[in-house]
Amino acid sequence: MPTETHNFEREKLYEEIWSEPVSKVAKRYEISDVGLRKICVKLHIPVPPVGYWAKIAAGQTVKRPPLARIKGLTTYQRTVYRHPQDDERSTRTKARIGDDAAHAPEVPTVAPRTSIDDCLPLIKRMAKKLEGKQRDSRDWAYCDGAGLMRLSVSQQNSLRALLVLNQLLQTLSGAGYQLSTAGKENESAYVVVMDAKLTFRMKERSRQERVPLTPEQLAENKRLGFNRHSQRDVYHATNELEISAFRLGHSYADASTADSRSAAIETKIRAFVVRLRHFAIRNSVNAEIEAEQRVIAEARAAERARLEEIHRAELNRLKQVEEWASQLERANRLRALAAEFESRNRKSSDGVIDAAWIRRAADWLDPTVDCRWDDMDNVLSRYRAW
Repeated sequence: MPTETHNFEREKLYEEIWSEPVSKVAKRYEISDVGLRKICVKLHIPVPPVGYWAKIAAGQTVKRPPLARIKGLTTYQRTVYRHPQDDERSTRTKARIGDDAAHAPEVPTVAPRTSIDDCLPLIKRMAKKLEGKQRDSRDWAYCDGAGLMRLSVSQQNSLRALLVLNQLLQTLSGAGYQLSTAGKENESAYVVVMDAKLTFRMKERSRQERVPLTPEQLAENKRLGFNRHSQRDVYHATNELEISAFRLGHSYADASTADSRSAAIETKIRAFVVRLRHFAIRNSVNAEIEAEQRVIAEARAAERARLEEIHRAELNRLKQVEEWASQLERANRLRALAAEFESRNRKSSDGVIDAAWIRRAADWLDPTVDCRWDDMDNVLSRYRAW
């Protein structure tokens, strides 16, 4: 399995992330900025705070913290799997996106609505669904079902989540992509972006807190001899929304965008729609490459079958030759026996088998001699067991 290994040196990485934004450094390492920040945490490298580069651009002098000495690891090794077709996929996708730029529809800037009454019918149905008793594992309002999209948020952020999802769907519709809410049975609502059917999940990130038992609960557990009370988790709202795009029928998110410290998700919708088209192009390229690989695999299978058939045919010929060699060896032994019979003037006790009879049998066995023996050849083949 082909892999690539990247080594992140602590001092070098420290200089890099304080010389230019983390997002640019991450691209060089072919990793997300979130992933690079996690590596910085593992290596105890301080990361520029929010607004650092804006202050630098404004000409301000900002003191950066020194890289403290540590006793732990100073190098982080990251190994990633590289598919043999990755370079081909990337090259084709970039070329296709470049060719598509002149034909791609204009993505409008849609302002978020302020009321559910101004939203799409789908959003109104989802708002009604959220009023029901369906809850997720965090005991938060949950919406899912045929003709709907998944949504899981705290009560305090349900309105904003619906309005953001509405903003996304209206932006997609404004760009010419069709919204469908009447698919097959149990099928989610989806938007057709080029050849890709995409459905969306709106989710609020949460902060988990383990609630310890009270002294009274601990005392009761001890008195009863078993854990009548157990610790439970409480999930707190973070006001951070995340939208993920899924191909219909798939459980792995193909693209996502979310609130961040520097920008709200409402400001990222237009760029997200552009990314969705790029994803659809990439998905189309992947389908083409997979189809090509299937053709190659089928051709290889056909060639393998052809070679195996040749191999079987040659084996059968070899068996025939070995049989002829065995018959020739038997024929030569009979001829030697015939010579002995002739030199000693011998016959069988019934007078039938003599040197001439043996030579005729040898010629009949010999595959190099065209000889017919009526007494043998006139018998049905199933009795021919010489």
